[in-house]
Amino acid sequence: MSKKLRPGATHAFMPFKMFHLARVQPTLYSTTCTIGLDGGYCVTVDFQEEQCRELLEVLTSELAKQIKDAFAVPFTDVIDLQFPEPVEVAITARLGQPINNDGEEFIPFVATRVFRHKE
Repeated sequence: MSKKLRPGATHAFMPFKMFHLARVQPTLYSTTCTIGLDGGYCVTVDFQEEQCRELLEVLTSELAKQIKDAFAVPFTDVIDLQFPEPVEVAITARLGQPINNDGEEFIPFVATRVFRHKE
């Protein structure tokens, strides 16, 4: 991990371009995108229920409905909903704890607030 970024460090992504949203646990949602710092980094942002509700409020009603419908079923496995078009939102997030997934370690950001990105 970078010496500049430690667990709990905060960052604002404005804009954050979303291409999909996944429900990875019953009340945990996640998205990834590549941001263009120093050639590009893959960034994962996790959302708890409250931040997912904030996200739904800033999306079009049609996309919000698609997400609600896709995630309305009881959780049995990951559901990854690809968006028809990329969506730009603004996200403030804190750096979470390291996660090891299939031998790959990564550190997700955890959304603390989601709001409309103003150009």
